[in-house]
Amino acid sequence: MSGLAVFKVGLPTGYVTLNDELRMYVQSGQVPNLRYARWRPKVIHFFFDSVWLHDPTALL
Repeated sequence: MSGLAVFKVGLPTGYVTLNDELRMYVQSGQVPNLRYARWRPKVIHFFFDSVWLHDPTALL
């Protein structure tokens, strides 16, 4: 098990998302342990409380 984990997703030129949409996605609870997400130009950061090796949502 890890502590805080950050998953960084690069976006191609011309793609954007709204922080409000990311906030609703986090609040929906669809992804276990996802606590925060933010958009910055060309990248989205997803912040997880923890990641387990055998968790089906683990990004390994």
